[in-house]
Amino acid sequence: MPETKQTPPLPQQPDQVGIVVRDMDKSVQYYTTVLGMGPFRRFEFALPDGVMRGKKVSLKLKLAFTTLGALELELIEAPPGDNIYREFLDEKGEGLHHLGYHVPDIDSHLASLKQKGVGILFSGKTERVSFAYMDTAEPGGVIFELIQRK
Repeated sequence: MPETKQTPPLPQQPDQVGIVVRDMDKSVQYYTTVLGMGPFRRFEFALPDGVMRGKKVSLKLKLAFTTLGALELELIEAPPGDNIYREFLDEKGEGLHHLGYHVPDIDSHLASLKQKGVGILFSGKTERVSFAYMDTAEPGGVIFELIQRK
């Protein structure tokens, strides 16, 4: 019987690299002046109805974005408290937090991953985007984020 090839639940290459930082101003300054990246688009982002490990959470983030070719670089400064970014910062310090993948239908990807035993760490929706961070850090040290722009 011929082997059946399944469609992978994620695109072949990421669209985004997310980095957690302690101080947004200092980090943007460093990436701009030392590494020559930028310009950065900066935002303060409020998410009143996020869900972290099945529990409703509210948080405000400082975000900065720039492009590196086809890849989006996202810097994230999280407030103290109960959120996946602060957990990462407390456990590992600043650094690579996630790889993000833009998908056309986040629900179908989530269903496919759920069938394979992958849970959701944190998710949310805004007027422009739906996102979900998958519980994928244990096997390889990297969290994968699914992003659907509206």
